[in-house]
Amino acid sequence: MNGDGMDDLVLSAVFADPLGRDKAGLVALVLGSDSFSPNQVIDLNVFTPAAWLVGGAANDRIGFALECGDLNGDSLDDIVVGAHLTAATAGAEAGRCSVVYGNRVIPPGTTIDFISPSAGNINFLGAHAGDRLGYSLACGDFNGDGIDDLMMGAIYLDPPGGEWAGGVFAVYGSDAFDPHLVWDFAGSDPDLLIYGDEALEQAGMSVSAAELNGDGLDDCLVGAFQHSSDTGGDWCGALYGIYGCMEASAPSDPDPASSAVGVPLEVTLGWTTGAEADTFDLFFGTVNPPPPYQAGLTDSFFDLPATVSGQHYYWRVVASNECSSTSSPVWDFTTCIVPAVPGTPDPANGTSGTALDVMLDWSDSVGEVSYNLYFGPSSSPGLWAGGLAGSDYQLPTLDEGVQYHWRVEAVNGCGTTLSAEWNFTTCVSPGIPVLVFPPDGAVDLATAITIYWNEVPGADSYNVYFGDSSPPPPHTAGLTDPLLQLEDLADGVTFHWQVEAVNSCGAVASEIFSFSTIWTPVQMLATGPGPDEGNPPLVRVFDPEEIPVVVNEWNAYGVEKFGVNVAAGDLGWDRLDELVTGAGPGEVFGPHVRGWNVDGGTAAAIPQVSYFAYGTLKYGVNVACGDVDGDGIDEIVTGAGPGEIFFAHVRGWNYDGVVVSSIPGVSWFAYDDLTHGSRVGCADVDGDLIDEILTCPGPGEENIAQVRGWNFDGLELDPIEAINFPAYDEDVVRGGNVTGGSFRD
Repeated sequence: MNGDGMDDLVLSAVFADPLGRDKAGLVALVLGSDSFSPNQVIDLNVFTPAAWLVGGAANDRIGFALECGDLNGDSLDDIVVGAHLTAATAGAEAGRCSVVYGNRVIPPGTTIDFISPSAGNINFLGAHAGDRLGYSLACGDFNGDGIDDLMMGAIYLDPPGGEWAGGVFAVYGSDAFDPHLVWDFAGSDPDLLIYGDEALEQAGMSVSAAELNGDGLDDCLVGAFQHSSDTGGDWCGALYGIYGCMEASAPSDPDPASSAVGVPLEVTLGWTTGAEADTFDLFFGTVNPPPPYQAGLTDSFFDLPATVSGQHYYWRVVASNECSSTSSPVWDFTTCIVPAVPGTPDPANGTSGTALDVMLDWSDSVGEVSYNLYFGPSSSPGLWAGGLAGSDYQLPTLDEGVQYHWRVEAVNGCGTTLSAEWNFTTCVSPGIPVLVFPPDGAVDLATAITIYWNEVPGADSYNVYFGDSSPPPPHTAGLTDPLLQLEDLADGVTFHWQVEAVNSCGAVASEIFSFSTIWTPVQMLATGPGPDEGNPPLVRVFDPEEIPVVVNEWNAYGVEKFGVNVAAGDLGWDRLDELVTGAGPGEVFGPHVRGWNVDGGTAAAIPQVSYFAYGTLKYGVNVACGDVDGDGIDEIVTGAGPGEIFFAHVRGWNYDGVVVSSIPGVSWFAYDDLTHGSRVGCADVDGDLIDEILTCPGPGEENIAQVRGWNFDGLELDPIEAINFPAYDEDVVRGGNVTGGSFRD
């Protein structure tokens, strides 16, 4: 009892009358000692034991049963005393068993008075009046936990077997007992209760512990001295043996770990337990404590049906065998949250006219999520791209006019969610715009016009390209109507234009058309001095609206005199007239013809238009301009100067922008043998839009003003019979000058 390595002695006197209590009983503890003599006599009248245990009431009979064992696991034996006649809360003779823990220091003469229900360290009280708990006692390690357990006989217990069938109350030892524990079996069951088999057999009359089957566990032996049997007869007695049974250890190591979060929805619960467990009862639910869920499991795991996303669950496991049931703590876990269903598709579901370059987009799901994209031109599309990190995807260029179907699957460790199936239809390119007005090549258009084209099916807008170069530059974008007002255009300019029809599928361009605005040049006057020997070849240009202001002037032939002859004509397709000069009739001046570009206040010689129309002849040259061959460009017509020996030689000249060349067929003598040259002019006198050549003799003394007209068809020159007349009476001599124009009749 005191851990000194020597056994101690516990003695009882059940009929002792301590403290005046009739037959209350008395128990003495005598500690073993190496000083005892071989014939030692201990007289308790004079010997002071280590401790006295005193019955608490008359007739308790404390010590009727005695036992020793280490019930609290402190490696010291404890004293167990039975007082089977003690009254308890259940009634008279319910019985009482008391435990006094061993102690390494026990002062001699210690007295423990059981008048108090809590005297000693543990007190077990009978369950019913008359049970007589404590009639017999036995200690042994029945559950294999290394701590002795206690069996207490109650011979008059009335179990289901019948009246006075008797029974045994067993309590497992523990190192967690309260130091002053009162265990009242009237309200709290023992760890194990063994019932007698039949009425009156008084099982528990004797109990004992022994290792009978070699499993290392003490077994329970229960005597029933009044048991009757067919073979033995009445009251032949019986001895019941109950094998020890290792207590099932509490399950541990939960899987998922307690308080785990983000647990997948398909959960297999798992736990660890000792080999002594035979079955498991699972308690599981969303409240604490969890309710029963599945009983009688034989495996230490359980596959739950699908759980709810983001739910907090509680669970515990009770391990059981034939002799015990032990519960784990309550564990808990929280399931993962499945990703939100992808939504908000872009392009929106059912969209049409979608561009061919498509970036798919959808709403984000919270957390660590990846996406699988299903896409194709038919319903229930197959997997297109998996494991996408973001909530968008750039598709390759799609086909026109196709309905595509798509859906998105959000994936995380908890599972997957699949969106609804969406669709969109790609655009169809617009048709080619047809330019309507102005038609290609139109000329002489106003400087403010409206250009228009056909309305193109499928076009959302139009872009116009316009300018004076080809291809034209961008001008106006995003027009919704098939027309554009153009204003303040430069006159006399050729413009180019093109239209693009635009929708989400792209842009389709028309042909390039051109048109020219009407030319409205400033009309100028050009003059040259007459043929006086002192007159310089000074050309002057006047603006009719600012006369007499000279806009420009220059000497066409340097220091030459005798004035200068002038004519104007469009020699170069620019719809601007150039000025043509001919040297004055000085007797030393050759037939020098020159061309000039006149631009307001400046004049520039045309290098290629500088030639002598009649070789080495003198007396200058007469000039005129007109489109005599119908090619749209004016030609130069010259007449020989007024030399006395010069005939009326007329020639035509063509300037192609590079060189001046004589026109074959336009070189003749207009008046046979007349001399003093010829005056020339050009005019469309027959209305065929081609100028005819007009001539009049030079200033010979006998020359009358005989006007003649000449037509050139591009190959031959023919006189015009209707234009061959003297312009004045015959007394008017020295020739004449001639020209033509459009006048009112």
